[in-house]
Amino acid sequence: MMGTKQDYYIKGSNYKSVFNGAFTKMQIYKASENKSYTLTSKNDTLYWEDYSTNKDEAVKYELQKNKETILGIACDVLIVEAKKSKTYFYFNSKYNIDPELFKRHNYGNWYFTISKTKALPLKTVYETDQFILTSTATEIKELKLKDSLFEIIDKKKTAKAFW
Repeated sequence: MMGTKQDYYIKGSNYKSVFNGAFTKMQIYKASENKSYTLTSKNDTLYWEDYSTNKDEAVKYELQKNKETILGIACDVLIVEAKKSKTYFYFNSKYNIDPELFKRHNYGNWYFTISKTKALPLKTVYETDQFILTSTATEIKELKLKDSLFEIIDKKKTAKAFW
């Protein structure tokens, strides 16, 4: 569905993921709109979701120190239990982020998570009754990104997400 590879880019409060999957091809989060736009393999329409809402709110969390090493970096883990899922966020403060940039980003408990870690995850394990999704960093590079990387080119080709 999402593939075996994800390229993740972040600049300020915007981010973009590019996937090699059979269904999901790309996702862009636009902080100014607090929306995520997803491109699927079905057509060239970008499907948007309002990220002020959260369909699976966190009910408790636990922080554990020095749980895993990723790319030679010792990582703590934040375990977030929600009503329908459990997510493990492995992080190191070296990759810090200002949580206030995402204060309105409630979807997926993103603000909840980074308000606790104050860092981007190097590994995420997302568990539900239907599946387990694991994403692990294999390379980290600092890049100079243009704002145009996060632009929605043709707003006429957008529609509210149906999932």
